[in-house]
Amino acid sequence: MYGIPLLISGTLYDIFSKDVQKYCRKIDVVTIKGNSKPISLYTSDCDFSHFILGQFTSRRKELYARKNKFLKKKLEKGEVTTGQIFAKSHELALMRRNFAADFFISFKTGMKFYLAGEWVEAKTYFEKSLDLKNKDGPSLCIQSFMKEYNFQCPSIWKNYRPLG
Repeated sequence: MYGIPLLISGTLYDIFSKDVQKYCRKIDVVTIKGNSKPISLYTSDCDFSHFILGQFTSRRKELYARKNKFLKKKLEKGEVTTGQIFAKSHELALMRRNFAADFFISFKTGMKFYLAGEWVEAKTYFEKSLDLKNKDGPSLCIQSFMKEYNFQCPSIWKNYRPLG
């Protein structure tokens, strides 16, 4: 539906530190059949195309495993935070390099207008997001939903939509 590799619930997002939350993007607010409480949905944008499946030698895998074990111990001892690890991660920087700050600003503004029921304005910002990243699944998904209503927010809008 959203065309993303990682979907994060608002409940999980809320327990992330602020340093980790800044790597996440709110992509929708929905209700799920059987539950009337709205749920915020997030993703962490990463482009995995820089990594080729099976490209790592067993030696390199071993080095990554050791590095991860070392970082896990530092986390458990409180010597470092997840946010600090993210900030220093070469791999994470590589996966996020195709996502410009303008894209995130445009999407966030579009989401604000969408949730507020100002869909004509939201459409403009989601189009800008798509100009910056033309196959952004969340932008396409929200635009498709609003298009069903001809970009006119229904009078029963409650800042979320039913999913499924």
